[in-house]
Amino acid sequence: MTNYKPVTEEVLEELRKAVGAEHVKNDAETLERYKTDEEPDAHYHHLPAFDAPEAISVSHGTADKVELIYSTPTRFLIPKNAAEPLTSTIELPQKLAAPVAQGTHLGTVQLSSGGEVLASFPISAAQDVDALSFRYCFGRLVDSLLLYQGDFVQNK
Repeated sequence: MTNYKPVTEEVLEELRKAVGAEHVKNDAETLERYKTDEEPDAHYHHLPAFDAPEAISVSHGTADKVELIYSTPTRFLIPKNAAEPLTSTIELPQKLAAPVAQGTHLGTVQLSSGGEVLASFPISAAQDVDALSFRYCFGRLVDSLLLYQGDFVQNK
């Protein structure tokens, strides 16, 4: 257990001014209901492991796949009296059609307890994937021919 210095009343008052008194709680009942990671508590959960793909395949794009960014926390606080453990569900398409813009919302991760969805977090594209075009394909063809000629000359 880590020992922290107690928060002074001046700091609490500044927090109440900044975020509103209704959001700053330091009474015994609230502190008991939501324990910190200093103390082991069965209801302060690390997110359950889920089989999350790192990328989704893209059809007719300049890349075969797009990497994913998961905006999920590593831990999630639920009330002590919650009866059911946390479960996570990923909603993602199997395949995307190009173009895909960086930051595009592609799906969600939902956290549930007892059948009730507690929170949803976005899954987005990490980079752009442009659609195939004649210009792009022709440029790739020229590049591959130039590379092939270079290999042929070097191997003589």
